[in-house]
Amino acid sequence: MGDQPNGIYTAMVAVMKEIEPISKARTNQQQKFNFRGVEDFYNVLQPIMAKHGVFCTMEIIEDEFRDRTTASGNLMIQREITYRVNFIASDGSRVSTEAKGEAMDTGDKASNKCASIAHKYALATTFLVPYAEMDDPDEHSPTARVIPATDKQAPPVAPKGPSFMNDGQKKAILASYKSSHPGKTAEEYDTAIQAELTTKFGDVTKVTHDQAVAYIVELQALLKK
Repeated sequence: MGDQPNGIYTAMVAVMKEIEPISKARTNQQQKFNFRGVEDFYNVLQPIMAKHGVFCTMEIIEDEFRDRTTASGNLMIQREITYRVNFIASDGSRVSTEAKGEAMDTGDKASNKCASIAHKYALATTFLVPYAEMDDPDEHSPTARVIPATDKQAPPVAPKGPSFMNDGQKKAILASYKSSHPGKTAEEYDTAIQAELTTKFGDVTKVTHDQAVAYIVELQALLKK
């Protein structure tokens, strides 16, 4: 054992000593929470890991996928992928950890999302990357409520609050609308889309995620006719 390379241990500790806190500077537009993106970890860790001769590889250990159907009848692909994440030093020594990514997507991005999520948390937990604001999630624990038997058959209450339609969906609607309704100015596109969304959904500010996806599919179907 004494002849085996073990430079990875010294290198990993050196990396940890130089990592600065990363803040939750990004916002999930659908569910309205702040988070740290995988790009934030890459921007901080890449130069430090390169300086100390550490690189990272990922191997798929287990891959599960299944089809899901949204409330509006659209198909969603759900993926759960378990990875082995290897941290390797320039002398060939390594340490490994396992991380799981879970994601859903209406197209071909579910596996990409899984990889990003798993890699982010592998980096965060392996190097114990601190938060800039140091907000412990256990500080805000929800209180459970015992549901009486008479409440179990009650219909779900529709969520209130801001729209769940994100910027990507808005851009997809605009792109599909331009393709199916050519020859308009930018102002005419904006007016026409707002009018059509208002007619279709009523209050545009409360268009749900499923409604936005269904509308994009509807517009895309027009392009095939």
